[in-house]
Amino acid sequence: MKNTSLIAILMATYNGEKFIKEQIDSILQQTNSDWCLFINDDGSFDKTIFIIKEFQDRYPSKIYLLEFQSKGLGATRNFMTLLENVESKYYMFSDQDDVWLPTKIQRSLTEMNSAAKHSKLMPIIIHTDLTVVDASLNIVASSFYKYRNVNPEKYISFNYLGIANAVTGCTMLFNDEAKQITLKSGVELHWHDWTIAVNVSKFGKIQYLNESTIYYRQHQNNTIGGQKANLKSFLSTILKYHNVILFDFNNYKKVRQLGYGNAFKYILFKMLFQIRRYV
Repeated sequence: MKNTSLIAILMATYNGEKFIKEQIDSILQQTNSDWCLFINDDGSFDKTIFIIKEFQDRYPSKIYLLEFQSKGLGATRNFMTLLENVESKYYMFSDQDDVWLPTKIQRSLTEMNSAAKHSKLMPIIIHTDLTVVDASLNIVASSFYKYRNVNPEKYISFNYLGIANAVTGCTMLFNDEAKQITLKSGVELHWHDWTIAVNVSKFGKIQYLNESTIYYRQHQNNTIGGQKANLKSFLSTILKYHNVILFDFNNYKKVRQLGYGNAFKYILFKMLFQIRRYV
């Protein structure tokens, strides 16, 4: 489907009736209106579809429900299916349960225009910080990256993004070149944002805007979410390390297709990343 606006916002939904109205309202209240919202639902059995169709009826030239036949995709494949089927100059991902701050689109687009001046036709990602909130939008942490003890300006190289993601999908604005290089590579990691970030880190440019543009809602039904980096979360990771080893092995097989290098290099950067986060 061809987007008639500058930006295609891609939203993957599943049983999101509790928060989706607030999220779509926050998109409609953006200071920049040069966008269309494309939604694919993954088989919701609550009122999610009903709410989306209400919005679609009110904003027929802005909001589109793309009802693909395949269901049970999971969040990552749902987002990637949207990306594969929508054509646009720029793309953004939207979760179903956050709240976008009013200038989110415009601030990211201004940063994109600045980056593109010096990098024409290069794959580019702009991403930002997030404000972590609870289910009622009470602030838990003003900075997601400080909460997670990750420096997003440092972890943008292929070496680091190959082992751990530091680019949050719901804050990303990326160009069509970033999409095309990602789909062309055929490398798809565990998460949609990580997939695009690692491909762009290899072939293009990632630029971080050091401000929060979103209320990142954390609740019991989060698909991914963000856990505070501390001793407790570190010990939790160690206790289930058999799963971590399997995950890392599968991840390394994929990033190796992009030319990551030998396993020793992968393990070294993994250790450095974890030490810097927890020590």
